[in-house]
Amino acid sequence: MESNTTHRKRIPAMIVLVVVGILHAGGAQAAKPSSDIVTIDICPSSRAHFRNDWSLVFPLKQGRLMLAWCEYYATSPEQVINRRKSNYTDPAACRISAKISTDKGRTWSDTFTLQENTARLNVKHPNLLRLSSDPNKILMFFTSPPSGWRQGW
Repeated sequence: MESNTTHRKRIPAMIVLVVVGILHAGGAQAAKPSSDIVTIDICPSSRAHFRNDWSLVFPLKQGRLMLAWCEYYATSPEQVINRRKSNYTDPAACRISAKISTDKGRTWSDTFTLQENTARLNVKHPNLLRLSSDPNKILMFFTSPPSGWRQGW
């Protein structure tokens, strides 16, 4: 029997979003899903951006959506040239990237940086919260390794 870690290494490093079309319902009626289901590879991995994880879709005003995720990137030629041995225990640099959709997730903008890597190694785990006291403000939380942290468990 394969270990769970071995199984995870075989999962392609990409973010795939399944978009379910929602029909707009007026008043207090609940929205009813349409039969349109579309699968889109929004953030494919590459040699320079070899892994993506911790994604979330956040609703913005005017029906827009923002996808935020952890985007790992190469910081040396060796990371691009050499075949990576592991996706889960490497000291990879990471930033929080984002894209915007104006059509309920069918198409997405170019990638932009939501939070640059300001930590020694990486910033991760984006979380967004719209303030109820001021709906025009969105708080963003993320994690970064503490000073003196070393890779490995």
